[in-house]
Amino acid sequence: RWLWVLAGTLVLALLRGQLAWAERDAVSRNAATGGWLRSTCAMLHCRLPLVSAPTRVRLLASNVQAHPSVSNALMISASIRNDAAFAQPYPVVTVTLSDAHGQRLAMRRLQPQEYLDDRAILRRGLAPGTAAVLLLEVTDPGDQAVAFEFGFE
Repeated sequence: RWLWVLAGTLVLALLRGQLAWAERDAVSRNAATGGWLRSTCAMLHCRLPLVSAPTRVRLLASNVQAHPSVSNALMISASIRNDAAFAQPYPVVTVTLSDAHGQRLAMRRLQPQEYLDDRAILRRGLAPGTAAVLLLEVTDPGDQAVAFEFGFE
């Protein structure tokens, strides 16, 4: 009888491990299980894929100005912070430029590879609680653009 209990316990443990692996993004994002999973993986010298939580990226400061060396272009700087308890990939940044009436004049979605050229930084991701400064260059939609908005995906 104890052999059946041992076999059942082993199968249950394997099933839980398989379920945790299949749902690793949700498990990694969870405050209760994410820390345990990351510490276990560090102990086993494995590497978890970065989990994206764009709602946990916060815009700290931003500035839009005419590009100093390229005509008909804008230089956008943004400071962002990862408020998640885990490292996550750099977000897709959406920049929307609007006129005084709130009408969208231009929108651009920038992939992390477009605003970061260091592959090592991209692999490491945005560490928890850290800030990063992004420099973006976009085409100037003209004098009517008076407002801008950032979004993260």
